[in-house]
Amino acid sequence: MLVSSGARSKWVTAPPHGTAQPSPLEGEGGRRRRPGEGEAASAASSAAKSRHPNRDTARRLRKTMTDAERKLWSLLRSRKLAGCKFRRQVPIGPYVADFLSHECHLIVETDGGQHARSPHAPDRDAWFRHHGFTVARYWKSDVLDNPDGVLADLTARAATEQEALA
Repeated sequence: MLVSSGARSKWVTAPPHGTAQPSPLEGEGGRRRRPGEGEAASAASSAAKSRHPNRDTARRLRKTMTDAERKLWSLLRSRKLAGCKFRRQVPIGPYVADFLSHECHLIVETDGGQHARSPHAPDRDAWFRHHGFTVARYWKSDVLDNPDGVLADLTARAATEQEALA
């Protein structure tokens, strides 16, 4: 059978007479599903959302880092601190940690004026500690004005954590 589409023509073998083949969009004869329809699609979608409820928040925070967070990230990235691998703006439990090292069990938080008045900071730190992390908090002004002092303190904390894990 010769099929023509615009300026091109090609030979296609026709199915045996009496057998209907569904169009590729319809699959095996059913209608095309819309996004989010079906058991598998909805189960996968809800599982992904429930697994990381703060995922979108963490992505937004990674894109809009403050100057202090950028400076601290330059000190922590690429295993510069005692060989610990850090990730930034990591969703963990009901929170998003500024910087987290799973192998050193260390969370580093940079605080501005809004955190000083936050009633949630102690609950947050308690949750991190309950799950085996040491929390190091630094004022944003300290990170910007005294990065060497912050790095020295973090190096000591990371060494302490690594000794405790060994």
